[in-house]
Amino acid sequence: MDTKKIYNYLSKNNSTLVNKPDEADIIIFVTCAAVNQVSDSSLDQIKKFQRYDAELIVAGCLPEVEKESLSKIFNGKTISTKNLDEIDILFPENKIKFKNIEDVNLLYDNINLNFPESIFKKTLEEVRIINKSYLFLKTHILRNLFDERSFVYLAYTKNQFHIRVSWGCKGNCSYCTIKKSTGPMHSKPLNQCIDELKKGLRNGYTHFVITAEDIGSYGLDNNSSLPELLDKMTEIERNYKLYIRGLNPRWLIKYHGKLKPILERGKIIALEIPFQSGSCRILRLMHRYSDVEKLKETVKEIKKSFPEISLITHIIVGFPTETKNELNQTLFLLKGAGFNSGQIFPYSKKTGTDAALIKPQFSKKEILQSMKYTRCILVNNKYKVIYIAKINSFLFDKGI
Repeated sequence: MDTKKIYNYLSKNNSTLVNKPDEADIIIFVTCAAVNQVSDSSLDQIKKFQRYDAELIVAGCLPEVEKESLSKIFNGKTISTKNLDEIDILFPENKIKFKNIEDVNLLYDNINLNFPESIFKKTLEEVRIINKSYLFLKTHILRNLFDERSFVYLAYTKNQFHIRVSWGCKGNCSYCTIKKSTGPMHSKPLNQCIDELKKGLRNGYTHFVITAEDIGSYGLDNNSSLPELLDKMTEIERNYKLYIRGLNPRWLIKYHGKLKPILERGKIIALEIPFQSGSCRILRLMHRYSDVEKLKETVKEIKKSFPEISLITHIIVGFPTETKNELNQTLFLLKGAGFNSGQIFPYSKKTGTDAALIKPQFSKKEILQSMKYTRCILVNNKYKVIYIAKINSFLFDKGI
């Protein structure tokens, strides 16, 4: 979404935007550094971009999260995620300032015509009949393999309208660098969120992804709250569905009572609740809400009351000192709480985090073995499992 906003900023200021790096005067590379494999991939890509006869600007999370690694290979201009407004300093001739660019609702479509897959993709988009048939076939296949409320279906179809309701995070997870890279908590005004929803409805969208780094803390800085936001969003009498991303379990416990009448309206079809672990001890080490039984009972109650809602989670495998019994507790929680789908991540050691200081740390080989074991258990429990090589993780899905 940040990339799309930068794209709009450059476009409105009359920059010529090209799809081939070798035709560019300036290359802006927006990076992610959530997990080590993505960080390493970003660093490798920076080396490749430096071969072009163009000025390279590195943006996104990498300049904050991997300062030392980045400095070893790159000494050019950077813009961190939390300071994107500073792009105006790099383009002083631009009359329209970045802060005056509307937030975006559609994701950036990255086309690099130096790669065969991008050329194929571009051809599909330009030939309308072929593109329409391709999208229909892709959606039909995904809908038959996975429920349309599932994590996989929502992630790999492009008919969603995204509404980012806040920036920053109130949490302090011991393994995470999101707070470091995104800056202080800042909520979008409630009326602006509602206006974006109405804009999407006017444009014919029926599926909306409500997203933020820490969506549960929405409104703590502007006298509102997540329940108030969802209440206003779901009272509009139109045919549409909402997918709520990244609801930290502590906010689920806090707001459970207020969310129940909102869920009764049937507008919310998916709740993403990243548990990360089913072990109380590991959750305490992660600095996350650690009453596993209360979490389990709350999720089970939601599933019992609203069986049509897809429950999605994230799990981290190989956290320092995690025992096999504790990993089994996590896998048991997935089944016992009734999660429909989610994503399994290998633990990534991030410099400067509290988790990086916990001893002992597992080797990559040991974490890989735990990931393989996790996959086997998921398959045995009738989940469909897809490996995502780019981020070295698994998507799993059982449908509704």
